[in-house]
Amino acid sequence: IHTSVTPDYVTPSMSCIVQGLLGASNAACIDINCACAAFVYALDMARRNDRLRQSYYNFYTGRQWGNAANYHLCIDLGKLGLQTAVDIVLHATFDLAQRIK
Repeated sequence: IHTSVTPDYVTPSMSCIVQGLLGASNAACIDINCACAAFVYALDMARRNDRLRQSYYNFYTGRQWGNAANYHLCIDLGKLGLQTAVDIVLHATFDLAQRIK
């Protein structure tokens, strides 16, 4: 979700540019342009989306969303820091890709 009062481009939208730079081709992206309320609106939209995802996950898996035991990898950014977390995720992803080949 990207919010702005004065977007850099009309098209492509900034969220699509960020999506491309991240290589997140399967991720949804949206730009919100509603002046000062954009951030609050985007935060509300993200929270609502998370609640929907939580409900969907809980219903279809029979598990509880957010329970660390249900995930392959859990990282505490507060203890490790962002760069260490990124390194761990990249290493785990590379390792998994090698095992799949």
